[in-house]
Amino acid sequence: MPDVTLNFLGEQMKRLVDKVDRMQDDITVLTGMTMRVDAALQGLVTELRGLHRQQSRLGRADAALDERVTDVEVRVAALEERLTPG
Repeated sequence: MPDVTLNFLGEQMKRLVDKVDRMQDDITVLTGMTMRVDAALQGLVTELRGLHRQQSRLGRADAALDERVTDVEVRVAALEERLTPG
C-alpha cells in the first residue's frame, strides 16, 4: 500500500471531483431524456383523447345517417306500394 501523503490525497480528491462531475453530466442528460419522453407521452395521450372524441362523433353521425337512410327506405317502399298496380 502506498504511503499516504498530501499529494496522494490531493490526487484522490481530484479523481473523485472529476468522477462526480461526470456523474452530474450523466444525470443532466438522463433527466433531459426522461423529460422528453414524458412530454412525448403526454402528447400521445392528448392525441389519443382527440382521436377518441373524433371517432365518437363520427359514430354518432353514422348512426344518424343510418337512421335517415332507413327512414328514406321506408318512404320509398311506401311509395312503391302506392304506385304498384294491383
